[in-house]
Amino acid sequence: MPGDVLVVEARGSHTTGCFGDMLVRYFKGRGGAGMVVDGRIRDGGAYMGCVFAPNHKGMPTLSAGDRLDYLRKQVLTSRNVRGSRFVDFLLGGLNYQIEHHLFPSMPRPNLRHAQHLVHRFCASRGVSYSQCDLLSSYAQVLRHLHAVGMPLRHPSISRNTS
Repeated sequence: MPGDVLVVEARGSHTTGCFGDMLVRYFKGRGGAGMVVDGRIRDGGAYMGCVFAPNHKGMPTLSAGDRLDYLRKQVLTSRNVRGSRFVDFLLGGLNYQIEHHLFPSMPRPNLRHAQHLVHRFCASRGVSYSQCDLLSSYAQVLRHLHAVGMPLRHPSISRNTS
């Protein structure tokens, strides 16, 4: 209703991150006074969604009971987007998402250099290291969003995103 404040908690769901911009526009269009949202939705604008979505959507999510070491938590839940220096520029260096998660304070230009070391380190430990090109990453995102949206389009179908 006009004047209401919407409070959204996504509970860390990776499937909500790129809907922030759409949600804000919809709510403002209905006369909403304000929104309080958690980080996954807050960081949502269209451009930010196009930067973050290729790195996380469709990747495994962890539950409270998962017991993984730091390396596996960061590497198994992220994917890198391969490409040229243009892709690095377009995605702000965050196409090296695995390295960004492992070394959050590393300057972004250095992530490209760390990528080869991290990839070899993961291979030596048997840790799966996910990477693909930009178009493949967007295709994976769209397939994932299509799968998680299936119950909304067809309520009789159970939700299965694996």
